[in-house]
Amino acid sequence: MNLHDRTEISDNLAERLIMLGIEHPHNIAVPQLIEKVWAMQQPYLITIVVERRRRRRRRVDPNAAPTPA
Repeated sequence: MNLHDRTEISDNLAERLIMLGIEHPHNIAVPQLIEKVWAMQQPYLITIVVERRRRRRRRVDPNAAPTPA
């Protein structure tokens, strides 16, 4: 609805929002309704922790002679 710039919700959608627990959805702006639905979904969303890989350092032989540049 937000992407299509709609400012009013349909009666069918209003009934579904009421069943979810949002009272008087016709009196609430579409962006606020979206925020309310997101807040209701938040506990069910999965947070994926991205593990950063460590760069492997090349082992340096302390007995090796330095290479000329």
